[in-house]
Amino acid sequence: MACNALQVREARLSTAIGNGIAIPHAKITGINEVLGVVGISRTGITYKASDDKPVQLIFLLLSPADTSDKHLHALKLLATALEKTTLRDDILAGSSDTALIWRCLQAADDAIR
Repeated sequence: MACNALQVREARLSTAIGNGIAIPHAKITGINEVLGVVGISRTGITYKASDDKPVQLIFLLLSPADTSDKHLHALKLLATALEKTTLRDDILAGSSDTALIWRCLQAADDAIR
């Protein structure tokens, strides 16, 4: 279900935002809150990015089907954090340390609230 929703969304428009980052996202039934996963590729993945750079960081977001406000809020927070902080570089520098990645995400969230 989630894979199909993500494929449909990606077919409409690539979620690669440039600078080695993609934020695939979809709204699905069966969940009650926004869920996220961070994927890291040291070598990069070929993706339909506007800048043609390989994607190294993938932030996958799944939101409840009936809540557009939570979905949009999560996308806005992540996009703002990636734009206004060194989040990308911090995560890539500590990519084997999941606690560090979590702290980087929390710090970015705190900085934009």
